[in-house]
Amino acid sequence: IRIVSSLAIIISLIPVSAILEPNLALADSSTLTSTKDAWIDQKASETDKNHGDDDELKVKSKSGSDNRRSLVAFDISSLPSNAIISSATLKLYMNSAPGASRTYGAYRILADWIEGNGETNNIPVGEVRWDNQPGTSVGASATVSSGTDNGTYLSLNVTSNVSGFLSGALSNFGWMIKDESEGASPPREAEFRSREHGTDSQRPKLEIEYTLPPSGTIVIIKNAIPDDAQDFTFTSNITGNAVFSLDDDADDTLSNTKTIVSVPVGTYAVIEAAVAGWTLTDLVCSDPDSGSSVNLGAGESTIDLDDGETVSCTYTNTKYGSITIAKETLPDGDPTDFSFNGDVEATLSDGESATRGNLSVWGEYSSTETVPEGWDLTDISCNDSDSDTPSGGNLETGVVRFGLDIGEDVICTFTNTKRGSITITKLADPNMGPFIFDLSGPNSYFVTTTFENGAFPNAVSSISF
Repeated sequence: IRIVSSLAIIISLIPVSAILEPNLALADSSTLTSTKDAWIDQKASETDKNHGDDDELKVKSKSGSDNRRSLVAFDISSLPSNAIISSATLKLYMNSAPGASRTYGAYRILADWIEGNGETNNIPVGEVRWDNQPGTSVGASATVSSGTDNGTYLSLNVTSNVSGFLSGALSNFGWMIKDESEGASPPREAEFRSREHGTDSQRPKLEIEYTLPPSGTIVIIKNAIPDDAQDFTFTSNITGNAVFSLDDDADDTLSNTKTIVSVPVGTYAVIEAAVAGWTLTDLVCSDPDSGSSVNLGAGESTIDLDDGETVSCTYTNTKYGSITIAKETLPDGDPTDFSFNGDVEATLSDGESATRGNLSVWGEYSSTETVPEGWDLTDISCNDSDSDTPSGGNLETGVVRFGLDIGEDVICTFTNTKRGSITITKLADPNMGPFIFDLSGPNSYFVTTTFENGAFPNAVSSISF
């Protein structure tokens, strides 16, 4: 009982924030093996030789311009972009120590270099040698005393360099390792394992410890009605995502979802730009603590991101519809005007059209053509025969009914055919009559006409159909 009581007292003295603090940074670590390394030789006969394929790295100080240096680089792209570097240690396994302790420095390399595959053939082109070595920082980023023991690790603190590499403030070309007092007599040299060595644990390593700041995930989803290849552009104040685009079709050119991970906690705004022919009809954010909000009219979501949260915002855009009347005549090119009344009102001649667009109310629309004297309405055809609510017209009444579905552009074409005429001239000598003619034509057309007495010598009767 006394033990339990003591534990209770101890626990009661620990601040609650130390137990439940929601914004504690997460610690993690990573150990990387070098992605390229090589050593170079100042000796006159060796300045043009590459040693990128050697399983050793060499650092030597010798008088008479006979020094050796090593280069090593690491790929840190696997680190989270928002990591805060706590420590970064460059570790080199020294299998052969100098006869007397030396001070070695790690100098930040200022330009890219090529590891190479050995020899003097310059294949690959530009492989690193003494005579083309890249420049370095003026001072060493870190130094270490070698000691004289074989089989030991030398550790160099390169924390500030790695922090700069990750943030982009510094370019990551690795380090050059050299003796801080080159040109020594007697000569002193150390050998280190390279990445080509058969023992993995003895290859150059970069040990990194870092923390991740409190963060969450933001997901932006595009929903288009109907599914469409139209691109929608978004702007935001999320680092690295100032502008991005989404669409909602079946191909992989653009996704309909933008997932942004490791976003520091805070408040963020994501705004969708207006697109002609579309309207934003819904905007919903799913937030575990309901801290986010939306402004449908402005197309803006205000995201309150807490540690460990995933907030998803779905933008739903609906495509406007349109209805169009197109006019065609037979014969083609006739200048006669045709009047339309109703949901599309216009006066059109052959080859012209009239559109009523930006329709966000789906359903039935209609228009009626007034057929001029001497013309017949012979066809009404619409381009949505495969839709859920196909459109169609009535040739007798001249009425077209548009069945407008969501995002649909319906075009109905009115074709009018001009009537022809038949003229009969009767000449009789002597003047006699009457004369009766029966006229018949297509579509069961039949008419009887009579020429009266006294209509000669140039009696004319004209009938059009």
